[in-house]
Amino acid sequence: MNSTMTDFQRDPNHHRHSPGVPQAQEYWDCCERLDSELTRIFNPLPYRIASDLAWLIMLHRGGVITLEQAGRLLSGLRKIASEGRYGYGGEETAIEAVGGDEDLGSLVGYGRTLQEPMSRLQLREKLLDVFDVLIKLRRTVLSIAEAHVDTVMAGYTHLSHAQPTTYAAYLISVYDHLERGQEQLEMSYRYTNRNTGGCGALAGPGFTVDRQLFGQLLGLHDLVEPAYDCEAAQDHSTMILFALTNLGLVSGRVAMDMNLKTLEEVGDMKADPAWAGVSAFMPQKCISGSQLERIRIEGNRIIGFTNEAIAHAKGEPHGDMLPICEVWQVALRGMCHAEKMFGLLEASLRYIRPNPTRMLEHARAGYAATPDLVAHLVQNGIYGPRRAHRVCGTFVRLAREQEIPAYEATGELLDSAAEGLGETPPRLDTSTVRELLDPVSAVARHDGPGEPAAMSSRHMIKTRSQRTDQAEADQSERRQHVRAAQQQLDDAVDLILKDHSDAQN
Repeated sequence: MNSTMTDFQRDPNHHRHSPGVPQAQEYWDCCERLDSELTRIFNPLPYRIASDLAWLIMLHRGGVITLEQAGRLLSGLRKIASEGRYGYGGEETAIEAVGGDEDLGSLVGYGRTLQEPMSRLQLREKLLDVFDVLIKLRRTVLSIAEAHVDTVMAGYTHLSHAQPTTYAAYLISVYDHLERGQEQLEMSYRYTNRNTGGCGALAGPGFTVDRQLFGQLLGLHDLVEPAYDCEAAQDHSTMILFALTNLGLVSGRVAMDMNLKTLEEVGDMKADPAWAGVSAFMPQKCISGSQLERIRIEGNRIIGFTNEAIAHAKGEPHGDMLPICEVWQVALRGMCHAEKMFGLLEASLRYIRPNPTRMLEHARAGYAATPDLVAHLVQNGIYGPRRAHRVCGTFVRLAREQEIPAYEATGELLDSAAEGLGETPPRLDTSTVRELLDPVSAVARHDGPGEPAAMSSRHMIKTRSQRTDQAEADQSERRQHVRAAQQQLDDAVDLILKDHSDAQN
């Protein structure tokens, strides 16, 4: 963060909250969006209005209600909605909209159950929002990876140096996990965006309805065919939560990795001060992992919502039960918190600055490339795999006991390890040993498909960028489909109102 002394003098608490700094504002935007989304998305009225209008259109086109009845109801409902007086919708609102005529107004609920498919419309809208921020996160991960194909670092297994890799290779793996999670969400979307209207409670309304038309007017892709299944099942909601749980797990694990790398004792990365946390007691604190901790909190909440949804559904009869009706609302809350989690992770990745020099220093001092030394001994016929592994393991142990970093290791030390095990010394010269142990050389050697060499990484980034383009196109198509359905619904209402007006004249 570039700040002048004048900035600090103008605001003595500048170090506490970085006012007006775009990086800092992004954090507050993520938090405020969650609060506003929890209020907006749990407002059922837009979905109730759309469902009421679509139901009446379907009843009229099917000959269940007359043009006169449809015209009065649609005109009244549209007017009361435009005035913001829709209330909770349903029969009470419709009766008010037609001047207290109960027989006419109650037609809006004729043969219908309340929840379906309105809950699916709410889930669909929130899923579309989640896709937007998830695709943005995927783009950011690839962008950072592209900038760091040559940033060599030690790869870890069990929190120990394992093999040299790059920051790009690490991020490509993160990308694939996010992509798989989105694919799970897209499957959830397909099962969510299905029409359950016209099911009655479980055996249909008792008169002929055009369920396909009703779903078409609401932009629902498919039909939940068994009427019994429409109220009994909420597996589309739990599918959403299962996908979010997978995404929350990888987000939390990445956040923990970043948290460890930003430790002052490590210093591989550091957060922009505007995106860091500050202690209320300790003025020296610039907590690079403060927002990373919040990512893990949101992921934990998602896991909690998943458990809550399972608890609601477990042991209930297979039918329309109040605990089952809670499941979709839990999925909504989960998606709101997932949106915040993805926003925090996306910005954290952008505002955490890797230190390539420090990362390379750590990799060069360690012995992550020792598997390549083993491979060299085996491929040159010096030892078999297990003997080579044993000799190199002893070699590294001796080096650590003598506090010798990998870049100072010698051929003589390798020979000594072999002799101590009763093996014939390999007699490799020191330059060969150091070349094999050098992480930059090791990464360059690992140039096969999926390996961390720059060319391989660039190829993976290119193909994943193309897949992200397709994901954006699919998302645009989803939103366009919903908009087109809304337009079709509006046009259908307009047509009936025109016909009704013409008939009166």
